[in-house]
Amino acid sequence: MSEVIIMKFGGSCLTNPESMKKVINILKKYKDNELILVASALSGITDKLIKATTNADKKQGYSTTLNEIKKSHLDIIEKINDPVYLEMAENHLMDHLDDLNNMLNEIEIFGLTPYKLDYVISKGEKLSTFILYCFLRSEGFSSEYIPADKLIFTDNIYQNALPIMDATQNLINSKIKLNGKIYCITGFIGRNIEGHSTTLGRGGSDFTATIIANCLHKPPEVKSRVILWKDVPGLLTAHPEIEPKAKLVARLSYNEAKEMAYFGSKILHPKCIIPISEKNIPLEIRNFEDPMCLECTIIDEQIKKREITGISVIPKVAMVTAISTGTVQIPGVLAKLFSLMGENDINVMMISQSSSEINTTFTVSKEDGFRAKEIIENSKFFAKWFTVNVKDVGMMAIIGLNLANPLITSRIFNALSKKEIPIYALAQGSNGLNISILIPPDKLVEAVNLIHSEFIS
Repeated sequence: MSEVIIMKFGGSCLTNPESMKKVINILKKYKDNELILVASALSGITDKLIKATTNADKKQGYSTTLNEIKKSHLDIIEKINDPVYLEMAENHLMDHLDDLNNMLNEIEIFGLTPYKLDYVISKGEKLSTFILYCFLRSEGFSSEYIPADKLIFTDNIYQNALPIMDATQNLINSKIKLNGKIYCITGFIGRNIEGHSTTLGRGGSDFTATIIANCLHKPPEVKSRVILWKDVPGLLTAHPEIEPKAKLVARLSYNEAKEMAYFGSKILHPKCIIPISEKNIPLEIRNFEDPMCLECTIIDEQIKKREITGISVIPKVAMVTAISTGTVQIPGVLAKLFSLMGENDINVMMISQSSSEINTTFTVSKEDGFRAKEIIENSKFFAKWFTVNVKDVGMMAIIGLNLANPLITSRIFNALSKKEIPIYALAQGSNGLNISILIPPDKLVEAVNLIHSEFIS
């Protein structure tokens, strides 16, 4: 059985010529494996592309930002040893900058559309990945550059596209041949049926890596493994700025990783787990600055002896409470309420309801709190029956495989009550993997420290 390793290098790992050399040194340690590299845009470039787009749309000029983007890439390109590949990288950069200038000019004249925004921001990955490819070729590696819009078919949801897996699998298996060549593939991007560039949203490059792993994994002939190179060693038991004694979670299950990612961990997006969990593909998170240190591995494995796995937080959340006595036992009230939120693009994170249906509490982002209140109050149905309150809170999510154990849950609540930390609302996931607790924002750090000390430190 051959093993193919899909390595993703994030923008925080691609900052200067030295970081390109670090990538090459890492690859030398895996020279006996089939390798596919997925690269994000250089650090800060996606933000600059968005800024250029916004400025063009507002007719505020974008040439300064384009020149900054040009300089960031040229500073790295000029360190390519082989003059042939140096010139190739320069030409690629200038061609794409010309494309960008033309599109930004069109945006300035005719305005911005979702398609045009994805076209612009997809350039970051196309520039960085081609530079990485040229570095590899200049160092003697056999390599091939493939932009992911030649591999990944998506739906038509710009800025947050999802892959159409059957078509994507056919493309990937027709274009990627495991013959010792290192493939350099752009992260974050795909294309829809019209042939327009789309982007995969937050965590898009990680998502690209796991999509490719899913498509190539065909045991017993081919086995996939994913390594995400980050500026941190992996998922921690808590955010280190909140809990100084946070520890690396060396091994955890797919479901635990999804829960930690959903409830505030920015290291990984939950959608990245889906393609690998379908086929039991292991994923490692490794520290780019210290490649030999202990990694975090996500795999189809449950470590039951652990009391809790970790604590995630979302510090700024709006708690929306809808109160009514008139709708008790009227069917479909909750469905109407959350359909209303969905129709207005408001994401509901947590739901807690009294058994009498008099009081329904749910959480949304802080920015959406008063908008949710206005939408409910302006609805013909809900305005008649509901009063709505909004409160700023902090959300703490405790994650683990043993949270259905009443001894563990009682210890959680006892620890908080000893320090008189108020609990506004709570909800336990139906899968038994998380307990979400809403508390005052100024008590969030203390609450995390208490639970971490009780179960982990």
